[in-house]
Amino acid sequence: MDAARLDSLTLTSFKSYASESFRFGDGFQVLAGPNGAGKTNVLDALFYLGMCKSYFPLKDKELVSHGGDFFRLEASCSSYGKSVKLVAKVRPGDTKVFEREGKAYETLSAHIGWLPVVLIAPNDTQLVSGFSEERRRFLDQTLCQVDAVYLAKLSEYNRLLLQRNAWLKQNMHVSLDPGVLAAIDSRMAEPAAYITRVRSEGVGHIAAAAKEVYGSLSQEKEEPDVLYQSGCQGLSWQELTARSR
Repeated sequence: MDAARLDSLTLTSFKSYASESFRFGDGFQVLAGPNGAGKTNVLDALFYLGMCKSYFPLKDKELVSHGGDFFRLEASCSSYGKSVKLVAKVRPGDTKVFEREGKAYETLSAHIGWLPVVLIAPNDTQLVSGFSEERRRFLDQTLCQVDAVYLAKLSEYNRLLLQRNAWLKQNMHVSLDPGVLAAIDSRMAEPAAYITRVRSEGVGHIAAAAKEVYGSLSQEKEEPDVLYQSGCQGLSWQELTARSR
């Protein structure tokens, strides 16, 4: 999957912007402005174009400008010298369409990864000091963009997890059928193993980059490390589920 470079961005009825356009050049770009000017909203628009959702825990209807019933995002990108237009057309509760060069994607997952995005916001200190859920979310958002199989396996795992939790809740006051639970668990084993392996490899890449950058900042006086720990390391999924059964 070829990565694209952003050339321009147009926002219509998105958050604080009724209508606004931005142009970007080569290299490192800076958005400057006073507090409350909408800089983070621009970054969130870019994230939405890359991941088909807001970076923040907001529903699509909360992204529409006050008084509106839709929003539209358009980006012009360059990939190997060719200009490509990406468009997101969202009418919350009705339609959500992503287009590349005027052709709509059949599924949103087919678009993810074409415009790679990683967003770090001020409250993301939770990645270090908060619960592990935040770190998993950050990893998942990144890995889904570079590994389409990972995205598919993660979607499958989450779907089965919801199914498993719903079944347990529905049957919490009766005698559980171990066969049903075992059937669901066995289907989760393969995607769980893939997710664990790719997360571990991804953290390894992050650790190598962190050591290089931090080494230059500390003049090689300190060396950080990043480790991935999971219950699936050393035990199979079947062993883990049996232990917690």
